[in-house]
Amino acid sequence: MLVAMVILGLVFGIALSVTIALFAVLSMEGGFRDNLLAVSHHTLRRLTGRVPKTVPGSTAGRQLEAETRLRAMTEEAKVLHRLVDQTRVERDQLKIEIQAIAKAREQLQLDAQVRDARIAELVASLQTESGRVVHLREEAGSLAAEIARLRTEVRDLQMELNVAQSGVDLTGASR
Repeated sequence: MLVAMVILGLVFGIALSVTIALFAVLSMEGGFRDNLLAVSHHTLRRLTGRVPKTVPGSTAGRQLEAETRLRAMTEEAKVLHRLVDQTRVERDQLKIEIQAIAKAREQLQLDAQVRDARIAELVASLQTESGRVVHLREEAGSLAAEIARLRTEVRDLQMELNVAQSGVDLTGASR
């Protein structure tokens, strides 16, 4: 009877172990057949001493994966925060540069307006002066014509004077 009880205990122990293994396989993500193969390979490796005592996809394995993923995500978040801060600093610097450029542009526009006004003033002055120059040229032309006429007159008068002088010299010499 004792032997029957031991055998019965072994059967219940094996059944309980298989049930727990099936629950572990079913609780894993993925297909049933793939999980069953992974657990059986893992159990075989564990029995031969090649693998630590954690079942792939088990709660401990998942927790380790989750912690690793959490650490990686935390590091990634830190890097992203640094990048965001750096981008904010760069954005602020660019805003300052844009404001300086806008002020310089406004100053250049004011300078251009002043120069345009000066150009308009000079153009008006040029038109006024060009009218004056035309008038002075006409006046200079008429004065040049008058001078030419007066020179001709002066030559004519000198010739008359020379003729009169030679006539006086001839009369003075004949006397």
